[in-house]
Amino acid sequence: MLIAKILDGKKTKFFEVVKVGRVKFDPRPGWVFTREIDKITRRCDVAWFHPDDTPFVWVRDFRG
Repeated sequence: MLIAKILDGKKTKFFEVVKVGRVKFDPRPGWVFTREIDKITRRCDVAWFHPDDTPFVWVRDFRG
């Protein structure tokens, strides 16, 4: 499981990386589709982030 630590303003949030690739709404490659970790799966927040626009602190592989 890939986990991303992202700065959101002054808050630090953790997301599971679901997919990395292209999107239809922007020509840049490398968009990251994420799911917020601290949410219940049925009600989780999902979002697309691009590394040029979003301050990723790190992305790590956690195998459990």
